[in-house]
Amino acid sequence: MYGFNRELYSKTGFINRVSFKDGIKHDKAYSFINAVKTADCALIIGSDPVSTLPYGCIPEGIDLITIDPHETPTTRRSSVWIQSAISGVECGGSAYRMDGVGVSLEKIVERGFMSDEEILARIIEGVQDIGADI
Repeated sequence: MYGFNRELYSKTGFINRVSFKDGIKHDKAYSFINAVKTADCALIIGSDPVSTLPYGCIPEGIDLITIDPHETPTTRRSSVWIQSAISGVECGGSAYRMDGVGVSLEKIVERGFMSDEEILARIIEGVQDIGADI
């Protein structure tokens, strides 16, 4: 989470509640909890909001697509669960420690799952192939 917030802040000046529609906007209306109330579907990546947010924040009628290496209450609630590689174990990359120091991670084992980045790239490619704007 620290890495995401750090990157979002470096690009926008904000750590949450950001909209990229028509530029960069910041407002409480763009919080995840507010956004998910009006969404038909949500893409959850490496997070377990069903467990970590207050009960009822994610409406029962919303479809969830979750990318995560582990089975969680969110993956069990999801319409689609794409199992991914475990970051820093099954795929390399970078991470930030809680003190803000960047750490390079090397893959140490192979289980055959794609990284979050590879999965997202394939989703974006598929959406662009059908002509949708993203």
